[in-house]
Amino acid sequence: MEALHPVPDAVTALEKIAGWFDDRKYPGDVCVCAAGNPTAWDKAIEVRDKPVAAFDVQIFGKKCIDMGVLEAAVVMVSDRQPALDMGRISRSGRPASA
Repeated sequence: MEALHPVPDAVTALEKIAGWFDDRKYPGDVCVCAAGNPTAWDKAIEVRDKPVAAFDVQIFGKKCIDMGVLEAAVVMVSDRQPALDMGRISRSGRPASA
């Protein structure tokens, strides 16, 4: 597996990797392009260091759907992160109340 680094120099060294923190033209903080198609996204990963609400996950999910991402993940690293009901988030067509 290729290493994923949110650093522009590392990104340019790996043809399938694109995006880094705070770059709004990509679906997530770290993105993996489809082989042979640099505008199609295989994966998008969003990294959050502050508590994430269900609504935040849904917004990221919608962005990924809108951009054609095949697989998406939210990495929540805050030690204050509450547990989220992922079943409820994935079943809902609307943002869940926090």
